[in-house]
Amino acid sequence: MAARAGLVTVVGLTWLARGALGSPAVNQLASFPRVPIAPPGPAEITVRGTLESVEVGTGRLALRITEVTPAGGPTQAVSGRGVVLLGLRGRGARLLGLAERDLDLATLARGRMVRVGLAREPRGELWSLRSLAVNGADGRETPWARLVGSQVPLYTERTAGGHVVLPMVFPILGPVRWHDTFLQARRDGYHVGQDIAGPKMLPLLAAFDGVVYLLRATRTHPAATLILVGDNGWQALYSHLNDDTPGTNDNARLPDSMFAPVIDHGTRVSRGELVGWLGDSGNATGPHLHFEIRRSDTGDVYNAAPSLRAAARLGQPWLFSVADHLRPRAGQVRVEGFLRTVDPRRNVISLARRARTEAGRTIPASQPGRAWVRTPTPNARVLGAERLTVPLVDLPAGAYVITVGKLAGATFVAEGTCAETFGFVADAGLQRTLARFVR
Repeated sequence: MAARAGLVTVVGLTWLARGALGSPAVNQLASFPRVPIAPPGPAEITVRGTLESVEVGTGRLALRITEVTPAGGPTQAVSGRGVVLLGLRGRGARLLGLAERDLDLATLARGRMVRVGLAREPRGELWSLRSLAVNGADGRETPWARLVGSQVPLYTERTAGGHVVLPMVFPILGPVRWHDTFLQARRDGYHVGQDIAGPKMLPLLAAFDGVVYLLRATRTHPAATLILVGDNGWQALYSHLNDDTPGTNDNARLPDSMFAPVIDHGTRVSRGELVGWLGDSGNATGPHLHFEIRRSDTGDVYNAAPSLRAAARLGQPWLFSVADHLRPRAGQVRVEGFLRTVDPRRNVISLARRARTEAGRTIPASQPGRAWVRTPTPNARVLGAERLTVPLVDLPAGAYVITVGKLAGATFVAEGTCAETFGFVADAGLQRTLARFVR
């Protein structure tokens, strides 16, 4: 892959109203309705400590605890270690209702003070996470919900002239056809993006690192669309995503064949990561991606053609590494993905596939699909705290699961299963200390 950082070149900016037809329009795109998530209950105890390490690939924060504060009680000094499990890329807080976006764990530095509100779980050393705050470089404490804003991206149809080259990955994996159509006259106005044509279900890739927002179809914008808000101060808009069951034209609008697994409002993605599939939703004359680049601060649209011509081309979706220590041995296969269903009678789970590792090679999934896994027990080890276990039936839909085992016909038979969950784990001495404060 090309280098993951670079310079943005902006030369000779000239501002143009769209087609010089008066005031630029602002299209009020509506987001997909989200399933309401109940806010966490009150904390029974609060612990405070210093951040010792962060593992982005498991969402594991290791803390040296210095004090505890029971609800309604005085703060007391303690000594011990604890682990806060936040899920891959810190998405645990979003799933628990604490924030609208994933937290970028890579921004958390060793030595920062962390304050965690907890409630005791009946199942041993795993406590429920009720709140989390982190001290910034300036020493001020910021609650998690304010570390990650939830602002919907600004969307306008203003255009800007000038030559812009953004370092990025080409947004489609596979053979495509396109030519520069920026500001081309169309029946309904001027075209403000680039149309990139190709077969349905070609994988769509994140052009740069950032956060994804999903937009639902409206009367004025009927296509399935996502906006990638980049860490680089720019946005990429992807429209006409697939809305059919693969192999049909049924307009079923199934999320699993439109967006990549667990791509949702606020999902953090990396450059080259799978985000969805090309299609013909909305007023499309054929399968293609309508692609735009915009400045995040103004919403103004720039010609994406120079950036597309210079973009890095990938041979497969990029994968950020997850729990590299869980490697398959000779003759084994590692299958990983996001939990969809659990059959507790047969100890069988189904996963939306993300990757498969065999003989030292990891192959990312580039098409939607399921993996059926028979597990040896009804429990899984906890990712980031593998000495603990969690019942599979207690895992939320979308939890990340890693299995290592062998294929037996159409079913994968796991010899070991590890799953993402969220909460606080203390060492044995601190566990006993905390138990004295909570009935």
